[in-house]
Amino acid sequence: MVLAWSLTEIPRYAYFAIGQVQKPPKWMTWLRYSSFMPLYPLGAASEAACLYTVLPLIKEARPYSIYMPNTLNFALDSYFTSICSLLIYIPVTII
Repeated sequence: MVLAWSLTEIPRYAYFAIGQVQKPPKWMTWLRYSSFMPLYPLGAASEAACLYTVLPLIKEARPYSIYMPNTLNFALDSYFTSICSLLIYIPVTII
């Protein structure tokens, strides 16, 4: 995930830095606006893999879970929420 983010930022900041001095070359413009195509799915997949990896820890600890009864009559299970997030993560990132 950090690798995909870093590889995206290198051409971006180089493009902006050169743009302050002169007009960036066409290949740099192409790289700036095309590098997201392979790197965006890589970043999304790595985020989903990170969430999948920590699911056993979330199941055991149940951080930020809210159980009933409480004054709000509201329950939230962090494990179930994480699974739902994982299931909708990939289809939503494709859109």
